[in-house]
Amino acid sequence: MYEVFVNEKPVKIFGNSPVYETTAKTMFLETSEVKKMMNFFSEFSGSDDFDTLILTGIDSPEKQFRTFASGFRMLEAAGGFVTNGKHEALFIYRFGRWDLPKGKIESGEHPREAALREVAEETGIPADRIVAELNPTYHIYDHKGKLILKKTYWYRMQYTGSLSPVPQSDEGIDEARWVAASGVGQILGNTYASLQRLIMSESAFL
Repeated sequence: MYEVFVNEKPVKIFGNSPVYETTAKTMFLETSEVKKMMNFFSEFSGSDDFDTLILTGIDSPEKQFRTFASGFRMLEAAGGFVTNGKHEALFIYRFGRWDLPKGKIESGEHPREAALREVAEETGIPADRIVAELNPTYHIYDHKGKLILKKTYWYRMQYTGSLSPVPQSDEGIDEARWVAASGVGQILGNTYASLQRLIMSESAFL
């Protein structure tokens, strides 16, 4: 199953996999046609009557996701969930919400390289190594009248130094902070829906 967020609401792409989760405010669509997907997506994203869109069909989840994604301009980014020797995780505060350091992948750059670079640029913390590759996240946003589907590659990273984070203010970052496990609840209360599952899962390592 693929999960893509728009306006903090999930589009769940099951394809021919079984669907187990429904609510009274779930919109369903069974199709393999991108035009129908885009029509339903437009209605869903602008409506307060539905909180979830589920896409099913005869195709595999991977193929149905590719069909859905073909209706948008794609952009790729990369970032990290960084931990230190004190069992703290690195977060940034930008645009009124807690976030993880990340940024656009440059031409010819591998996602792993981009993730390490962006973490260092946005927080001043040069992670020592990548421990594991995590599941990517997807979200859709409007940029100058065009809908962008952004895929973000995530990596679990370790930092063994003693530097304090320094926010990259020219990128709109107001704060960069090490957060202990006891403070993750505050982060989850004011972060993006697309990041909540990742943060909850990775916080178990703190």
